[in-house]
Amino acid sequence: PGLAGTHGPELDYAVAGGGGGGGHSGSGGNGGGLDYGGDGGDVVGTCESIQLRAGSGGGAGAEGGDGGGGGGALMLFSRTAIVVRDGGRVNASGANGEDAAPSLLRGGGGGGGGGTISLRAPLVHVESSSAVLANGGHGAISSTLANGGGGGETEDLDGDSGERQADAETLDRAGGGGGGAAGRIFIETNGAQVSGNGTISPRIDACITPIVD
Repeated sequence: PGLAGTHGPELDYAVAGGGGGGGHSGSGGNGGGLDYGGDGGDVVGTCESIQLRAGSGGGAGAEGGDGGGGGGALMLFSRTAIVVRDGGRVNASGANGEDAAPSLLRGGGGGGGGGTISLRAPLVHVESSSAVLANGGHGAISSTLANGGGGGETEDLDGDSGERQADAETLDRAGGGGGGAAGRIFIETNGAQVSGNGTISPRIDACITPIVD
């Protein structure tokens, strides 16, 4: 899981770190806030074997927002076909972190890591306006409006680190939460080919394999 942010010592200004994002197929983003942001969670598992693993939760911001929960785990099996119709969603994404209250000095919560989806059928078809998702949750903003990091997806499995920003009057700095890492989507189908133009994210080629009886 992502680690919680901490408060730094009160010198000329104070620091409140954002929570780290949860890990899974990538690393969670670190929370913002100089040296006091929580570390993001580590990579767990591989595409070499199917493991129905939930995503790791994000860490809480320092006296701030809670971390987002990790995505769940789901396996679907059919002897004929799995079809995700237009407008349909199969979603095991991590939850977004909770924003810090706009008062005092508080860090944003880290996003949860994406979970696991496993689909096994001779035909897997995802129609054009449908989606199969296990993305990471977004990190949350801090009390000083520092942005949280984006969650992991196909283009980048890792979550982004949170930013840090100072209050204009006090110069106190608080960090946004780190983004959660993407999860994994395992697909076993004839020829390792998924039909249709719908969204699969994260789409990791090594996790799409032919059916082996």
